[in-house]
Amino acid sequence: MSGLPRRAISSVSSRSACLPEIDVSSPGAVNGREFSTKSKAYQTVKALIENGMSADVYAELCMKAIEADRLHVFNDPEVRQSMIDRHVANLADFDACLADLRSIQDGEG
Repeated sequence: MSGLPRRAISSVSSRSACLPEIDVSSPGAVNGREFSTKSKAYQTVKALIENGMSADVYAELCMKAIEADRLHVFNDPEVRQSMIDRHVANLADFDACLADLRSIQDGEG
């Protein structure tokens, strides 16, 4: 890990402590507890995994982002517009909060 940026190393190590322990010998076990592979949640996650991006491709994308010291890894071009919309909403809130702050500092409210 010597080639990884410091932020990436601390981020990876702090997140790994939160991940569940998965028993690969038993497909229905997480943290030592069995769960139904017929549950809706299991089937939803299974479908996402089966229809998702190859782990090798995603791993390479993540490594490139880490090497470039990027904060985020994006892999779905369809979410670009929602990101733009969220950014516009954040800027509107930012401007409104600064206007409120000026009003408070000026004794108006």
